[in-house]
This record gives sequence, C-alpha cells and structure tokens, in this order.
Amino acid sequence: MRNIVVIGAGFAGLWSSISAARSLDDLHEDDVRITVVNRDKWHGVRVRYYESDLTDTRIPLDDLLDPIGVGLVVGEVENIDHAGHLVSVRALGGVSILPYDRLILASG
Repeated sequence: MRNIVVIGAGFAGLWSSISAARSLDDLHEDDVRITVVNRDKWHGVRVRYYESDLTDTRIPLDDLLDPIGVGLVVGEVENIDHAGHLVSVRALGGVSILPYDRLILASG
C-alpha cells in the first residue's frame, strides 16, 4: 500500500486531496491511501469569519472526505522525517506515526 499524506485542510489541502482521490479513481488505483492531517475536524471558510455566529463557516471534514475514501487524522504535526518518509502527529490519544510515499504540505 502506498500512502499520500496531506498536511492541512484549508483550500489547498482539500483540493489536493480531492484531486488525488479523483485521479486515483480515474486510474483505478486501489493500492494508494490518502490521509489528511488537520488540527481541527472541520474546514473553516475564513472569508466569513467576520460573522458573529461561526457555525455556518465550519464544514465537518468527515462529510467531505469520507465519501471519496480519504482518511482524516485530527492532530498537530510534531515532526517530518524526510529521510524515513514519516510524519509524527500528536492527537488526544498520543503520538501517531504516518508513513508516506508522497507528502503534500498545505498547512497555510
């Protein structure tokens, strides 16, 4: 299994993961896993942060990523080991290590 890890779920990270999933689907590639790492479980529409109620500016990432087969890890990246192709992510349950073959850094 090959792994694509996308760090960040802003517009760049979302479009990268959605485009990768679409391309893999078009190529009938089943041996690639795409995982998005983001510190929040939602995508915020920043151009609307002037509003007093931010409820409508936050879109749950699971609603966007689950239907296209993209995984989500909620946490903060602590380390990127370029030589070992590993990303360390701190989440509530501790530290997770994600291997990658391709890394997309879209953290803003």
